[in-house]
Amino acid sequence: MGDEPTDFNIKNYTIEDLVSIFDIDVVMSQGHLTAYLTKQINAYQKAGKTNYVAFFTQGLRRLLLHYDEMIAIITGEESEDDDQYQSKAVDEG
Repeated sequence: MGDEPTDFNIKNYTIEDLVSIFDIDVVMSQGHLTAYLTKQINAYQKAGKTNYVAFFTQGLRRLLLHYDEMIAIITGEESEDDDQYQSKAVDEG
């Protein structure tokens, strides 16, 4: 994984931040993304790191909700509304 968070409030991270933290550098299907992050979540559960379990679970949910944005970030494609990618999402929690 990339830079692991010390701030576990998911609302403090953009989609781009999450892509970096979760070390996602290739386009993957939603199913592969879920499997990839579920493996990490399970490892944190076994280690008893509940803050990480919650953060990665919430992060997965946000990435699935903003899947197209995540793909645009990974591929470097410009969006129609680039400002939305730069703002922190507060609509999920």
